[in-house]
Amino acid sequence: MFVSLPIIAQAQQSRWAIEDKRGSIEVFAEFDPGMHHLWQNVDEVARELKVLLAVEPTGQPIQIILFRDRDSYLRYLASSIPQSQQRRAIFYRNGDIYQVYAYRSRTLTTDLRHEVTHAILHQHLPFLPLWIDEGLAEYLEEPESERSGSSRTKTARWKARLGWAPSLQSLENIPSAESMDAD
Repeated sequence: MFVSLPIIAQAQQSRWAIEDKRGSIEVFAEFDPGMHHLWQNVDEVARELKVLLAVEPTGQPIQIILFRDRDSYLRYLASSIPQSQQRRAIFYRNGDIYQVYAYRSRTLTTDLRHEVTHAILHQHLPFLPLWIDEGLAEYLEEPESERSGSSRTKTARWKARLGWAPSLQSLENIPSAESMDAD
Protein backbone atom coordinates (compact mmCIF):
# COMPACT_ATOMS: atom_id res chain seq x y z
CA MET A 1 0.00 0.00 0.00
CA PHE A 2 1.21 3.51 -0.79
CA VAL A 3 2.01 6.12 1.78
CA SER A 4 0.32 9.34 0.73
CA LEU A 5 2.57 11.12 -1.77
CA PRO A 6 2.83 14.45 0.08
CA ILE A 7 4.35 12.60 3.05
CA ILE A 8 6.81 10.93 0.71
CA ALA A 9 7.50 14.28 -0.93
CA GLN A 10 8.30 15.82 2.45
CA ALA A 11 10.67 12.98 3.25
CA GLN A 12 12.38 13.25 -0.14
CA GLN A 13 12.23 16.98 -0.84
CA SER A 14 15.05 16.80 -3.38
CA ARG A 15 13.33 14.14 -5.49
CA TRP A 16 10.84 16.56 -7.09
CA ALA A 17 12.21 19.30 -9.33
CA ILE A 18 8.67 20.62 -9.73
CA GLU A 19 5.81 20.68 -7.22
CA ASP A 20 2.75 22.60 -8.35
CA LYS A 21 -0.90 22.67 -7.40
CA ARG A 22 -4.03 24.03 -9.04
CA GLY A 23 -7.23 23.45 -7.12
CA SER A 24 -7.33 19.79 -6.13
CA ILE A 25 -4.75 18.71 -8.72
CA GLU A 26 -1.11 18.43 -7.67
CA VAL A 27 1.90 17.81 -9.87
CA PHE A 28 5.14 16.25 -8.64
CA ALA A 29 7.84 15.93 -11.31
CA GLU A 30 11.49 14.93 -11.41
CA PHE A 31 11.93 17.30 -14.38
CA ASP A 32 10.27 20.41 -15.75
CA PRO A 33 7.49 19.12 -18.01
CA GLY A 34 6.48 22.62 -19.13
CA MET A 35 3.80 23.47 -16.61
CA HIS A 36 1.83 25.82 -18.86
CA HIS A 37 1.48 23.07 -21.48
CA LEU A 38 0.65 20.46 -18.82
CA TRP A 39 -2.07 22.58 -17.19
CA GLN A 40 -3.48 23.52 -20.59
CA ASN A 41 -3.95 19.83 -21.43
CA VAL A 42 -5.43 18.96 -18.03
CA ASP A 43 -7.84 21.88 -18.38
CA GLU A 44 -8.81 20.81 -21.93
CA VAL A 45 -9.63 17.27 -20.80
CA ALA A 46 -11.69 18.59 -17.86
CA ARG A 47 -13.53 21.04 -20.12
CA GLU A 48 -14.37 18.38 -22.70
CA LEU A 49 -15.63 15.95 -20.06
CA LYS A 50 -17.86 18.72 -18.71
CA VAL A 51 -19.20 19.61 -22.17
CA LEU A 52 -19.64 16.04 -23.43
CA LEU A 53 -20.79 14.26 -20.26
CA ALA A 54 -21.46 16.93 -17.63
CA VAL A 55 -18.64 15.37 -15.59
CA GLU A 56 -16.27 17.65 -13.70
CA PRO A 57 -13.45 17.04 -11.22
CA THR A 58 -15.10 16.59 -7.82
CA GLY A 59 -12.46 18.31 -5.74
CA GLN A 60 -11.04 15.01 -4.53
CA PRO A 61 -7.25 15.05 -4.85
CA ILE A 62 -5.64 14.11 -8.14
CA GLN A 63 -1.87 13.72 -8.10
CA ILE A 64 0.16 13.68 -11.30
CA ILE A 65 3.57 12.13 -10.65
CA LEU A 66 6.12 12.42 -13.45
CA PHE A 67 9.46 10.66 -13.64
CA ARG A 68 12.54 11.70 -15.61
CA ASP A 69 12.79 8.34 -17.39
CA ARG A 70 11.39 4.85 -17.58
CA ASP A 71 13.93 3.42 -15.13
CA SER A 72 12.98 5.93 -12.43
CA TYR A 73 9.27 5.22 -13.05
CA LEU A 74 9.78 1.46 -12.81
CA ARG A 75 11.93 1.65 -9.67
CA TYR A 76 9.30 3.78 -7.94
CA LEU A 77 6.30 1.65 -8.91
CA ALA A 78 7.70 -1.89 -9.32
CA SER A 79 6.63 -3.32 -5.97
CA SER A 80 3.43 -1.34 -5.42
CA ILE A 81 1.84 -1.32 -8.90
CA PRO A 82 3.22 -4.34 -10.81
CA GLN A 83 1.03 -3.65 -13.86
CA SER A 84 3.03 -0.44 -14.40
CA GLN A 85 5.84 -2.60 -15.79
CA GLN A 86 4.08 -2.90 -19.16
CA ARG A 87 2.75 0.67 -19.33
CA ARG A 88 4.14 4.11 -20.18
CA ALA A 89 1.64 5.67 -17.80
CA ILE A 90 -0.95 4.42 -15.37
CA PHE A 91 -3.94 5.65 -13.39
CA TYR A 92 -4.16 4.30 -9.85
CA ARG A 93 -6.67 4.94 -7.09
CA ASN A 94 -4.92 5.13 -3.74
CA GLY A 95 -7.77 5.40 -1.24
CA ASP A 96 -9.35 8.81 -1.80
CA ILE A 97 -6.44 10.03 -3.92
CA TYR A 98 -6.50 9.58 -7.69
CA GLN A 99 -2.96 9.21 -9.01
CA VAL A 100 -1.51 9.43 -12.49
CA TYR A 101 2.02 8.12 -12.98
CA ALA A 102 4.02 8.67 -16.16
CA TYR A 103 7.55 9.25 -17.37
CA ARG A 104 9.13 11.66 -19.82
CA SER A 105 8.72 10.36 -23.34
CA ARG A 106 7.64 11.62 -26.75
CA THR A 107 4.08 10.50 -25.87
CA LEU A 108 3.90 12.15 -22.43
CA THR A 109 1.14 14.62 -23.37
CA THR A 110 -0.99 11.85 -24.89
CA ASP A 111 -0.35 9.61 -21.89
CA LEU A 112 -1.29 12.36 -19.42
CA ARG A 113 -4.49 13.25 -21.23
CA HIS A 114 -5.47 9.56 -21.26
CA GLU A 115 -4.78 8.91 -17.57
CA VAL A 116 -6.25 12.23 -16.36
CA THR A 117 -9.45 11.26 -18.20
CA HIS A 118 -9.55 8.06 -16.12
CA ALA A 119 -8.91 10.01 -12.90
CA ILE A 120 -11.77 12.45 -13.50
CA LEU A 121 -14.20 9.77 -14.71
CA HIS A 122 -13.47 7.50 -11.74
CA GLN A 123 -14.16 10.31 -9.27
CA HIS A 124 -17.79 10.03 -10.39
CA LEU A 125 -18.12 6.42 -11.44
CA PRO A 126 -15.82 4.00 -9.62
CA PHE A 127 -16.82 1.26 -12.05
CA LEU A 128 -17.20 1.90 -15.74
CA PRO A 129 -17.40 -0.77 -18.41
CA LEU A 130 -13.90 -1.10 -19.83
CA TRP A 131 -14.93 -0.19 -23.35
CA ILE A 132 -16.48 3.10 -22.18
CA ASP A 133 -13.63 3.94 -19.80
CA GLU A 134 -10.89 3.20 -22.35
CA GLY A 135 -12.90 4.54 -25.26
CA LEU A 136 -13.33 7.95 -23.63
CA ALA A 137 -9.70 8.03 -22.49
CA GLU A 138 -8.49 7.21 -26.00
CA TYR A 139 -10.87 9.74 -27.54
CA LEU A 140 -9.58 12.52 -25.28
CA GLU A 141 -5.89 11.60 -25.71
CA GLU A 142 -5.64 13.99 -28.61
CA PRO A 143 -6.52 17.66 -28.37
CA GLU A 144 -9.89 18.44 -29.93
CA SER A 145 -8.20 20.54 -32.63
CA GLU A 146 -6.16 17.52 -33.84
CA ARG A 147 -8.72 14.76 -33.43
CA SER A 148 -10.45 14.86 -36.83
CA GLY A 149 -7.17 14.29 -38.67
CA SER A 150 -5.81 11.61 -36.37
CA SER A 151 -5.02 8.11 -37.55
CA ARG A 152 -7.37 6.71 -34.89
CA THR A 153 -10.32 8.77 -36.19
CA LYS A 154 -9.51 7.94 -39.80
CA THR A 155 -9.34 4.22 -38.96
CA ALA A 156 -12.67 4.33 -37.11
CA ARG A 157 -14.33 6.11 -40.03
CA TRP A 158 -12.89 3.61 -42.51
CA LYS A 159 -14.09 0.64 -40.43
CA ALA A 160 -17.57 2.19 -40.13
CA ARG A 161 -17.74 2.65 -43.92
CA LEU A 162 -16.92 -1.03 -44.29
CA GLY A 163 -19.78 -1.96 -41.97
CA TRP A 164 -17.85 -2.54 -38.74
CA ALA A 165 -20.28 -2.17 -35.84
CA PRO A 166 -19.31 -4.13 -32.74
CA SER A 167 -22.13 -5.57 -30.68
CA LEU A 168 -22.57 -4.50 -27.09
CA GLN A 169 -21.86 -8.11 -26.10
CA SER A 170 -18.50 -8.12 -27.90
CA LEU A 171 -17.57 -4.82 -26.22
CA GLU A 172 -18.53 -6.17 -22.80
CA ASN A 173 -16.37 -9.27 -23.41
CA ILE A 174 -13.13 -7.31 -23.94
CA PRO A 175 -10.90 -8.68 -21.17
CA SER A 176 -8.33 -5.88 -20.84
CA ALA A 177 -7.37 -2.45 -22.11
CA GLU A 178 -4.42 -3.98 -23.96
CA SER A 179 -6.74 -6.17 -26.04
CA MET A 180 -9.02 -3.33 -27.14
CA ASP A 181 -7.15 -2.74 -30.40
CA ALA A 182 -7.41 -6.38 -31.37
CA ASP A 183 -10.24 -7.20 -33.77
